[in-house]
Amino acid sequence: METISRSRSGKAPLVLIHDGGGTTASYHALKNLDRDIYGIENPLFYASKPWKGGIRAMARAYSALIELELGQTSVLLGGWSFGGLVALEMVEVLHDEYAIHVQGVLLLDSVCPSSWKHSAALNDSHIASNLYASCLSSKLLVMSMMKHSALMAEQWQPPQWQGSILDSGELGCCCPGMLSAPEVMAVSSRSGPLVVLVRCLDRLSPGDKAAARVDSSRNCETLGWEHARPGLVSYTLQCSANHFNLFSKEYVRETTDKIREALMVMEDHGDY
Repeated sequence: METISRSRSGKAPLVLIHDGGGTTASYHALKNLDRDIYGIENPLFYASKPWKGGIRAMARAYSALIELELGQTSVLLGGWSFGGLVALEMVEVLHDEYAIHVQGVLLLDSVCPSSWKHSAALNDSHIASNLYASCLSSKLLVMSMMKHSALMAEQWQPPQWQGSILDSGELGCCCPGMLSAPEVMAVSSRSGPLVVLVRCLDRLSPGDKAAARVDSSRNCETLGWEHARPGLVSYTLQCSANHFNLFSKEYVRETTDKIREALMVMEDHGDY
């Protein structure tokens, strides 16, 4: 676990899980969030190996790391893209095995996997590798990890607990190619923490005929989550960036502001 930034605010720390490429490099671009920020990278990045046991195994390992290194009784979790899926899976592990309270989960443009699993969307791992890998060896490692992450995401089932409900109206879903209502798995009556989604509004290569995988449910307010797991996402915020330039110089200040707003919402309404 690495320290991204430190603060004397005394607020619950935010632990950000690596993206699909396995790194936390993008999070270092964030501005001040007035709390301790930590990042967890994929320890198998340089070995370029998939995780046996998938996202669930990742969640168990990363939860143990939080308990070992932070010793906190209350944390906030989050992650960009794939990292958001792992963060969701960690909630029950931290609660049930380590008695660590998760105040909220931050999804940074994390698309529900079923929205692109059942569509003709294009694989976009090459875009990610070109954006934040500076040399050929790094690009190859990132592309390899992205492929492993995509496969794990396709095999993963979202948690069956419902996110805490805010009185802000229903969140809708209009994703084509999604599972029909009878196929949606049953949702547990157990409530979970507040889940806040920061959703990008811009698309990648809008002139292309086929949408990128990360844009397969771009028109959906919850990026497909409301269809697959009704009630999981509690609140959404919109950002004008696209999926891959959230942390660029042009958009990182706006992204930071949206994260700060999401954290405030979690702390104000995060008890469950």
